[in-house]
Amino acid sequence: MKKGSRIKISAGEGQRKWQALRPGLKAGAKADESAFAPLDANAVIAQAEVHRKEHPEKAGRRLTNGTFKTRRAVDGDLSAILGLYRFLQPDDPVLDSRDECVRKHWEGILRDERLRYFVAEAEGNTGDAKGVAGDAEGGAGDAEGGAGDAEGAVVSCCALAIVPNLTRGMQPYGLIENVVTAPEWRRMGYATAVLRAALEEAWDARCYKVMLLTGRKSEETLRFYEKAGFVRGVKTGFVAYPAYPAAK
Repeated sequence: MKKGSRIKISAGEGQRKWQALRPGLKAGAKADESAFAPLDANAVIAQAEVHRKEHPEKAGRRLTNGTFKTRRAVDGDLSAILGLYRFLQPDDPVLDSRDECVRKHWEGILRDERLRYFVAEAEGNTGDAKGVAGDAEGGAGDAEGGAGDAEGAVVSCCALAIVPNLTRGMQPYGLIENVVTAPEWRRMGYATAVLRAALEEAWDARCYKVMLLTGRKSEETLRFYEKAGFVRGVKTGFVAYPAYPAAK
């Protein structure tokens, strides 16, 4: 924008919210560049809270995880997560959690506050072996114990990406991917628990929405995501893939 240029501001719903953060600017008035000084972060947060209270159906519900133990993933969870991913993508290249390249990649993910992985731990002790879900080095269920053999085993996980944004008062939005539960622990609420944990952190990070895509078409799967706090049919999803083949 050139210095001294003017813009015409409409008085739609989005403009009314924006104007609430800039009370000195009238709807329909002309503004120069001085009207676009950085927003007060506290004002943005306060406005976000007001919007959530006024529109709970858009902002999402604050969800609790019941009695399941869910938490952010830590360095020692790499092997368990790789094991779970063998159930999610069995045709993917097998990653070894002891490999230096894999470990550095994981450490980079953990250092990035915009990338957050969540895990759910098994309740009760169903065996006497120690282990975590799919505790093989890159394999699923090959290691001592395997999924479901010990209390505290990691049996479900998901990943949340928080994306910075310049709309909605600079509130970020979230994307959830790679939701998976070990087969013997499915339909017990663990996946719902990790999804709700991810949503809680997304709302705490002031995300104005969280999106999730699923390739499953079954009504059971769609209802599962609805029960976890998502609404179907709000938007239409599209996915693009590169023209070159994926690495093997």
